[in-house]
Amino acid sequence: MQGDLGQKPAAEVVRELFAEARSGVLALQHGSVGCNICIQDGRLIFATSNLKRFQLAPWLEASKVVSARSVMEVQGEQQGTKGLVEALVASHDIDRVKLVTAIRQLLKEIAVDAVGWDEGTFRFTPG
Repeated sequence: MQGDLGQKPAAEVVRELFAEARSGVLALQHGSVGCNICIQDGRLIFATSNLKRFQLAPWLEASKVVSARSVMEVQGEQQGTKGLVEALVASHDIDRVKLVTAIRQLLKEIAVDAVGWDEGTFRFTPG
């Protein structure tokens, strides 16, 4: 399934996928902004965005989940999201449960932002 968000807004596409308990990846494009929403059995599993405000390190800092200092200290040592998460937990600046809860909130924020789009394109790849 693919189309134009001007004809079928993202909220309608997501509502349909959730109602039908579909599984796969919904790729949304709005100008230079992209978002992928991973759905399993009609539930949000994961989401990514190329907007800087939704990148893990800046989001953790802005949300005051961890201090900017903590992120800077471990980010220099680790590359990638997985490395950042492992380093933050190992540094004892945040426990794993609190970090997982924060990441779930980030995923929701990414999805909510994208669901508001009514311009651009979408493509759903079942899987």
